[in-house]
Parts: sequence; structure tokens; C-alpha cells
Amino acid sequence: LTYQVRTLKNPTRIFVDVVPDTAVSMPSRKPASSKTTTSKPSLGKPASGNASGMPGAIDGDYVQEIAPGLTEHTYVYWDDYGKISAWLLEADPARYRLVPALAKGRIPGREAVSGIVARAGGVAGINASYFAPAGDILGVTQMNGQTVGTTYYTRSAFGLRKDGTPVFDKISYDGTVTMGGVSVSVAGVDCERGADSLVIYNRAYGASTGTNEYGREYVVRGGRVTDIRQNDSPIPADGVVLSVHGTVADELAGVQVGDPVSIEENLGGGWQGMDFIIGCGPRLVANGRVNVTVDEEDFPADIRIGRAPRSAVGITKDGRYLLAVVDGRQSHSVGLTLTDWARLLVKFGAQDALNLDGGGSSDLVVNGEVQNSPSDGQERLVGDALVLVAK
Repeated sequence: LTYQVRTLKNPTRIFVDVVPDTAVSMPSRKPASSKTTTSKPSLGKPASGNASGMPGAIDGDYVQEIAPGLTEHTYVYWDDYGKISAWLLEADPARYRLVPALAKGRIPGREAVSGIVARAGGVAGINASYFAPAGDILGVTQMNGQTVGTTYYTRSAFGLRKDGTPVFDKISYDGTVTMGGVSVSVAGVDCERGADSLVIYNRAYGASTGTNEYGREYVVRGGRVTDIRQNDSPIPADGVVLSVHGTVADELAGVQVGDPVSIEENLGGGWQGMDFIIGCGPRLVANGRVNVTVDEEDFPADIRIGRAPRSAVGITKDGRYLLAVVDGRQSHSVGLTLTDWARLLVKFGAQDALNLDGGGSSDLVVNGEVQNSPSDGQERLVGDALVLVAK
């Protein structure tokens, strides 16, 4: 074993990672044998046996046209640690839309990717954001013009502008609520309320806030406070609920029904006019080159270090959407480090790519069937997914 001493900010703290000294990136190599035949698995059945599709330009890659404008790669190879099995789906943006969808249509909630894709009417989909045990989205995320997830960190995100232009960049959330002449920072959106904080709840969170009795809540519609309650307030379809606790509740104690409310949300430059934003990370590929930003984005060791199942979303050099997973922690696939994952994506033409939640969450669904073999032995229930919908 070896160790690394690292720091985090807000609040400032120090921690020590103790990790296997084999948890390093290794160059890929072909095995002495030429066993590269694969087949598309159903859930729990790893890639093996006779190939499905035609051999591609890359040794070990088999290509299948799922539908016009939708192509799947099943890629198997060996490196110094063992066998690697990956699945990559390319979609023509002229024929398919890429849309985010919440588990069970709300927060908090968790659901299998196959269920999310089916309810969204999609032909394919992949797991997306990191999430809390209840299903709260962990990462700066926007859907349907609303913020549905936040984080304390500045991390990478992927989004599409309303004109279809893809954006890969760093993103951070800075929110401020002003009412009763007092301005307060927003601690989060559509998440569990913590001590001495203000949280915004919108209808993506469901019918009510579900909070306990130790706070105070302001129902806001039309830019004004319309009701003041103690907890578990109904969330209006055309407004929000501002939930406060502790010292923040004391600061806003003078606010009354009818007072004007101003809510400002700043995501940093370059994130205006977006159709949606999925905050996850780290960045894997930038301008066609490996560009793994895991250290500067303060990711923990379970994501940053070692070989694991991985998921990613990207854009190819010719503008096609790219959804990709690699299995790990199994005999048919030992997984990849983030750097080797980025190299694989570049090999398949990624111009830009973002790492999505991985581990047991990694799950690619096409036409209702799970293509890979999730390491949990079944589909993990996740917080949201990116879905391909035919135009």
C-alpha cells in the first residue's frame, strides 16, 4: 500500500488516502492470443462468445447499427491487468435528442436506468449524476429551466444550448435570496436542509418539502411571500419554497407575507441560454485530447484512484453524441482508471467528454435491454439519466 496526503476547501481540511500501489494507469497492450470475439450481453451476462455485429476499424471492436443514426460499439481488449469490456453508443443529433430525466420524475427518487428511459420514451439512455442515498442530485444540474441540484465544489459539467450547441466546462453555483431587506446565500437547491442554512425547493422536488419542524418556510409566488409555515410546506407549481434554519432563520425573522423576494442564481460565464446542464465530472477529454481534471476538482479517492466501472457522455469529432460504459470489478472486465478511460474515448473519436457516476451505477440501456453487466449484479437505482429520444 501507499498513501497520499491531500487537502479540501470550504471548510479547509486535510485527509490521507491509503491505496494499493497498483492503482496507477498502465499502457494498453494486446494479449498474446487473439481472443477478441464478443457478443452483446443481457443483464448480468458479460461480453463473450460469438461477435454481434461487424468488425470495426479498431481491433476488438464490433459495430452494430441499432437504427438509422444509432450505432453501437462492443469493444473488448486486454491490458496488463486483464480483460476490458466496453460499450459505446453513437447517435446522430439530426435524428435524436439528448434529454435528462429524473428518477420517478422527481427529487428525491431513485430508479433503474431502464425505467427512466422507458418513462421518457427513449430508445437508449445512460446513468448520469452522482446522487445522495435518497436520490438528491449531487452536482450543479438544470432541467426544464430549473436548478435541480447543486454542490459546494467547482466541477465539470456538460450541457446543450437551446440551439443544440454542446458545452463542456467548469461550473459552480452561487445563489442569493433577498427578502425583508436581508440577503442570504443559498446553501442548496432541492436537497436536504442542513443547519443554519437556506434551501430552495421547486416542483422538481415533488408536492412538498418534507422538512422537519425545526425550521421556517416561506412560500413564494409571483416574486412575493404568499405564506409562512413551519415545515413540510406544499411546493407551488408556479413558485418555490424557501426553507431556513438556525441563524439564517433568525436573520429573516422580520419577513412578512407580501414582502418582495429576489432570487439570483449565478453559474459562471458560458452557461447562459442552456437547454439543460448535467454537473458531474471530472472532465476526461478536451479538444480531442486526454484532459483528466480529477485532482483540481477535489474528487474523493473512490472516484479518483484505481480501476472501476465507468460511464461517460461525449461529443465525437463529427458532432455525434457518445454514451459509453466500461464494466469493472468482474472477471470479464477489470475496469479502467480515469486516464485509461479517457484514452479509450479518444480512440473512438471523442472530441470532448465528461465522466459520469460510475461503479455499480454504470448502466447503458438500448431498446429496453441493459447492454453491459452492472457490477452490483443488477441495475442500481440512480437519481437521473441521460436519455436519447428519437426526433
